[in-house]
Amino acid sequence: MLLVLLSKEDYCLVVMPLAVFWASRDWRVRETVGTATGRLTWAIGIAVGSGAWLLLVLLWVIPSFRGDVPHYAQYFGELGGTPGEIVQTSIERPGLLLSKWFSARTVFYAVALLLPAGLLPLAGRGRLLVGGPVFAMLCLLEFSSGESPGQPVVPFHHFHAPLIPILYWAAAGGLGRLCQRGPAWVSWGGWFAVSAAVASGLFFSAGPLGLAFWDSHSDHHGLTLFTTGRRAELFARVESLVPPTARVFSTDFVHPRFTHHARSYDYSDYARQSDTELTKPVAGQDYYIVIDVQHPYSTITSVDDVPELKADPRSWEVLRLVTDDDGTLYYIVLRRRFPSPARRSAS
Repeated sequence: MLLVLLSKEDYCLVVMPLAVFWASRDWRVRETVGTATGRLTWAIGIAVGSGAWLLLVLLWVIPSFRGDVPHYAQYFGELGGTPGEIVQTSIERPGLLLSKWFSARTVFYAVALLLPAGLLPLAGRGRLLVGGPVFAMLCLLEFSSGESPGQPVVPFHHFHAPLIPILYWAAAGGLGRLCQRGPAWVSWGGWFAVSAAVASGLFFSAGPLGLAFWDSHSDHHGLTLFTTGRRAELFARVESLVPPTARVFSTDFVHPRFTHHARSYDYSDYARQSDTELTKPVAGQDYYIVIDVQHPYSTITSVDDVPELKADPRSWEVLRLVTDDDGTLYYIVLRRRFPSPARRSAS
């Protein structure tokens, strides 16, 4: 249990309601089966301890060691950019909170999670409620700027990972309930679950069993994804330019390639604590910016669009423009200039 809580603070949102589920179940059957008081006490203790640990991590541990709030706090849009702001807005503007939970976007997300399991988790309501806190949090996430409700939160991202075992655990409980109702319910429920799983996999899966995998016009076309494209080939030129000792700001799709450099920072529209080093570099460190111009969500199409070159062109030099043979731009690589002695003394 300790390892689970240490691995990711999000898991508190699973462990806490799971402990409540254990406690409520033991409380209901305490007289009929003689549930030991110690087990009930343990369940309550785990629930309270998980909640306390979550607050400790969000309000003190992460800010103290990271120097900033958890990065995902910035995905909550109008609710705020820090845990404190999110809680305050939720209390002061409950209507805003409820409008996000009770919306077509939330219904769509629930169906996307439940339909592949044939809606069986709905029959295991007690187990399904264990995933309630995580689901409620996910429904508040926004992936666009401004006042818009954002893109639909479809389960193609890693955020929903803690829900997956809960859904199938609830589906197993739901199937057990159907068994109690008789063979007809089991037959109907089983065939519906199989049909829903096959249909969901056929039309929505990105794997070989889905239609999109074989559709040459799809973003998930298997042959295209498993073939090394020109963008991937040209990245080798970028890697040779950036030494492992550098601090690198890079865009989303190439960001993991610099994980083992001295520092690897995300270069995006989301404000982060590390962004201060773009204007206030650490003395004696080499800084690079790597921009993948061709990635699907890029807002930078040329050197003229790079904010650093607009704001402070004397501090950054264009080290390389990585282009194809036909002149198509793929990557922009910037390196921070070392200040001249005159500028250094003036500063």
